[in-house]
Amino acid sequence: MLYLSKSGCVISMQSNRAINREISSEEKEPAQIDSGQAPKLVDASSQKEILEGYAQRFAFLGNSLLSPMSQTSAIGLEPDFWLQFSVLEDQHVRASCEKLAEWAKTYKGLPTKEGVESIEESAKDRKSQEDLTIQRNLGTQQNLETQQNLAIQRKVTGVSVEFTHLFVGPPRPSAYPWETFYRGEGITNGFGHATLEMKQALQEIGLKLDNKNNQYEDHIGIELLYISELCSKGIDAVVAHKSFIEAHPLSWIDKLQASIHAEIPGGYFDLVVGLTKELLISFKKNIL
Repeated sequence: MLYLSKSGCVISMQSNRAINREISSEEKEPAQIDSGQAPKLVDASSQKEILEGYAQRFAFLGNSLLSPMSQTSAIGLEPDFWLQFSVLEDQHVRASCEKLAEWAKTYKGLPTKEGVESIEESAKDRKSQEDLTIQRNLGTQQNLETQQNLAIQRKVTGVSVEFTHLFVGPPRPSAYPWETFYRGEGITNGFGHATLEMKQALQEIGLKLDNKNNQYEDHIGIELLYISELCSKGIDAVVAHKSFIEAHPLSWIDKLQASIHAEIPGGYFDLVVGLTKELLISFKKNIL
């Protein structure tokens, strides 16, 4: 787990679980604003609410791109979650959310024997083996619950395997999640100018990585968490750093998605990064 620290204290940039709960419980009825024509923020109370909405969504996407689903939350497997995810009723964000909702309806995870064995091993590690050894009589409620748990675990495992293939390896990531790799041709070292720029950007708002995973600061997830933190600080902080979105995530997210699409077209992370791009564009259009 990656954290950002402030004033000597280690803080998490809002866990996926907390964000999911807020979206589900507080935003089931999104404001009806003309698609693609959302106005600039003017009212102070709505300004704060809208910025918080963006903060939650950027934090969820950032966390989702930093850690596999097996270590975060499985809420991304629920179609209704994505249908509630759109902010300001932006038509392009909404379209990306609908694609993810459709993916969630049809995704089966790892249907292979190897996938099931991986699920069972994961269940042992998480002290859930009892869920896999319940009586399997087809007519019992216990069997139904077991099959449902297996189906969820199969999906979580499938998405986590996809994450590892794309962003970890072995032997190396198939789609590098660090900005430095998209700043030029033939780059093989992950530490570059973009890393230094991100480190400075974090320092300017009083944050730094508590980097137990040896992650580079220019990881797409960290850039999104940075934007989330700016939103949480308020409109003055957002405006003061308004050049960040163009200079950093929007400058390379197309290349990142192309790398992901080349490996797993239409997969979870292909769609998540596509949504991230549209959310960044929406934020730039409606807030900056």
